[in-house]
Amino acid sequence: MNVKRKKLMIKISTSFFALLLFVAATLFIYANSPLYPANITDKTIIEKGTEYTIKIRGITEYDENSFSLAMNGFYFTSGKSFVVVDDEGFANTTDSEESGVYVLGKFNSADIIYDKYIFCGQKYKTQEEIEAFFDTPDPIYNFDFDKISYYISDIIQYEKKFYGTATLKLYKGRCVITSVSIGDEKVLEYKNSF
Repeated sequence: MNVKRKKLMIKISTSFFALLLFVAATLFIYANSPLYPANITDKTIIEKGTEYTIKIRGITEYDENSFSLAMNGFYFTSGKSFVVVDDEGFANTTDSEESGVYVLGKFNSADIIYDKYIFCGQKYKTQEEIEAFFDTPDPIYNFDFDKISYYISDIIQYEKKFYGTATLKLYKGRCVITSVSIGDEKVLEYKNSF
């Protein structure tokens, strides 16, 4: 009886560890495969992705290598957000599952890295020109002392406030911003050199 019980425990233990090894191997293979969102390349996103237009309301920060867009209605959260298109044709994110299209915030960013883009504008043709624009103070029209908290909030929230659009390609929860426009002028375009 004791020997039978020992054999049964060895079989159960072996089966349990084999199952654990199988699960670990499956997770390892998935995490290193092109199916995992972090492993989808920019080239694949641009080639296979669906194009959307988003509104820009300024930048939140910038340095010598990049700047971060402040988007109107389109946000990157740590989880999954669903993408809907409003009446004007601009993409917005929402928490409710109104569409099957989604964006995974932890694998995406609103950062525009200069090395990945070419300047194509008439007014802003170089990094220095666009940074000079970012350094200009935002004008305040029709100053109202009652709105002072609003003005201070803008100064804290935005490095530079302006209006424009950006296009992005979205594929399997990952996105690539393919162009950025300030006002009506396209100033940056994603490099197609893969």
